[in-house]
Amino acid sequence: MKFFQDHDHDWVREQDFHDTTAAELLAHVPVRSLGAPRPDAWVIDLDSTLFCVGPRVRSVFGEFLRRHPAPPPGWQRIYPFLESSVQRYSIEGTFEKIIATWDARGAREQAHELWSSFQDYWNEHFFSNRYLSQDIAYPGARDFVAQLVARGTEVVYLTGRDRPRTGAGTIQALRAAGFPMGETAHLFMKPDREIADLDYKRMSAQVLRSRFEVRALVDNEPENLVMFAREFPRAEVVFFHTIMSGRVPLEDFRTLLGGRKPWRLHNWL
Repeated sequence: MKFFQDHDHDWVREQDFHDTTAAELLAHVPVRSLGAPRPDAWVIDLDSTLFCVGPRVRSVFGEFLRRHPAPPPGWQRIYPFLESSVQRYSIEGTFEKIIATWDARGAREQAHELWSSFQDYWNEHFFSNRYLSQDIAYPGARDFVAQLVARGTEVVYLTGRDRPRTGAGTIQALRAAGFPMGETAHLFMKPDREIADLDYKRMSAQVLRSRFEVRALVDNEPENLVMFAREFPRAEVVFFHTIMSGRVPLEDFRTLLGGRKPWRLHNWL
């Protein structure tokens, strides 16, 4: 399966990333002594970092078509092309990209019409327990996290998913994919869907600092990475380069990093 990586992003183009491999990164980040007051931890995002959500989008859209009373033929035509390799952060943008392959002139209008009809259904079902089993762990992700735990490092799954809608499905998906769970793995989820992802992760920083010696944080969203660089001045901040929102952070990433390298991972292998 091919996975899309977004290179058309102002913030990404402006950074001078240090591209690395998972093995190199693991070797670079040291492990503290057993007598340390707090356990070492890596903080890792879920959506578009450990899991590809493309199959979930496709599954929700397929169900939408089956439930729609009379979907236009063009909508049905999109479904076979809705693979992970073409999906963007913007679902409307993904529709437009697909439609443009056969109708370049009308792609934008058709994509907007479809998204206007699909958006409410997507909001209700994409962020629900029902479809989380469709997510696919990126190759090597499970083994990487298992290596962390094997060397005595704890892992924090820090996600913008909210527990009321997706808690049970997230735990089930992590277990089904073989990710470490239990005493050395911790799942941090929003208590309320209304809290913005960035706000929740910023709020979690204080708790993380009090419970762990955070060694590294891995995320696909620029705003989160910049916030991590500020809140965790001694930790490594790693950009997992997949899809991301179009939002551009107001603060300068390199300034906040100080002398730390701006790490970038393209995959977990």
